[in-house]
Amino acid sequence: MVCVLVSGCSKSPGPTPVRATDFVSAGGPPPAADPAISTAPRAPARVVSLPQARGEVDDVVVIAGSPSLLDRQPEPSLGAGSPGITLGAAGPGVARPDQVPAERHAGPPVDPKLVQVDQMVGQVNGRPIFAEQFFEPMHARLSREAQRMDQREWLAMVREDIQRALVDQMRDELLLAEFESSLTPEQKQGVLAFIQNVRADLISGNLGSEGIANSRLLEAEGLDLNQKVRDVTQRQFILAQLRKAIGSRVHISFWDVQRYYERNLDQFLPPPVARYRVIRVRASETEAVDRVTTRLDSGDSFTEIASEESSFNTQGDNLLEITLESRTLADARVFGPDSLNDAALALSPGDVSPPVEVGTQVFWLRLEEIHQPEGESLYEAQTGIESMLRSQRLQEEEIRYFSELFRRGSFTELDSMMARLLEFAAERYLIQAPTAETTARRPSG
Repeated sequence: MVCVLVSGCSKSPGPTPVRATDFVSAGGPPPAADPAISTAPRAPARVVSLPQARGEVDDVVVIAGSPSLLDRQPEPSLGAGSPGITLGAAGPGVARPDQVPAERHAGPPVDPKLVQVDQMVGQVNGRPIFAEQFFEPMHARLSREAQRMDQREWLAMVREDIQRALVDQMRDELLLAEFESSLTPEQKQGVLAFIQNVRADLISGNLGSEGIANSRLLEAEGLDLNQKVRDVTQRQFILAQLRKAIGSRVHISFWDVQRYYERNLDQFLPPPVARYRVIRVRASETEAVDRVTTRLDSGDSFTEIASEESSFNTQGDNLLEITLESRTLADARVFGPDSLNDAALALSPGDVSPPVEVGTQVFWLRLEEIHQPEGESLYEAQTGIESMLRSQRLQEEEIRYFSELFRRGSFTELDSMMARLLEFAAERYLIQAPTAETTARRPSG
């Protein structure tokens, strides 16, 4: 935990000397007056941001005193009944001056605006994770939402954000470590050349000036040239490690594609439709039955006879359409009565059935066609199927690989890092939110 109090002052001929007698233990006698040290009242301290400090501060006032001023408060409560943080007025990690016994004060009074600057919350494979750097990408959103949302809702949102970002960062750090450990000496030389090329490309894209590249990157992305080079190269190294560790394990054959197509045929090719034309007349109307029989025997058009004699679906051209869910006519159920259904299934396109008497009706059937609606053939669908199968298997291999990677990796326990980050976020964005502009921000990198 780091706490900083920075004070700006006017330009002076030189720095004020600090002597050993300036540092005393709590409750000890005050040092003897030293004529070399000015006893004039010190200008009021003010806390400034890092950009302000870079541009305006000429020297720094160090406030000496007992380390007990920075004694931590009791650990935050993370019990199930709480939103995850027990908040104090000064926040975790910084004691208010009024909470410290008078006999423990030494040196000048401590400014109550002391702020928590940064904290190392853990490590992954020996790489430290700093809270300030961790929250940098989400700083603006967390600040805005802290002013708008209820405290409990904000903490719940931040807890999810922390978990997601922390797992991503741990994954990337572990992948980078795997990548670096697998490099041969020759490959390491190639990596150095790649980093140099990335840097040279960024500079050449900015009129060949490193200064211009640095300024533009800071303005556009908040990163300097070195940070941008690191981000670009690390992302490429991570992708290279993923391709090597996971991509090489995934192979999709044509038989895999064909098997998926056949098992999911409805997804690509709708089932066919059987279309029948039906002549139906009353059995008691013997003249009509004889007339239909004679005309069919003489070769008259079945469609014409049906339009003149049939009472079946007269509004729909005497047609009956059946979707063949099983994709074969032999397995379909076209009509309820077995005798009529058997006659329908025995037909091929263009065939006409003999008369079938069912109850008080006589039927003649003609199978007009079995229509296949448009869809995708195996040839048309294979590229999409292969891509989908590859994506699925890559995801499966990625889960297996990362499980093994996290098992072998060395890092601080996830729950512990999450608790520290949540504590830091609560102090930074909830407790110190009213004076957030005065928070001295730790430079990334």
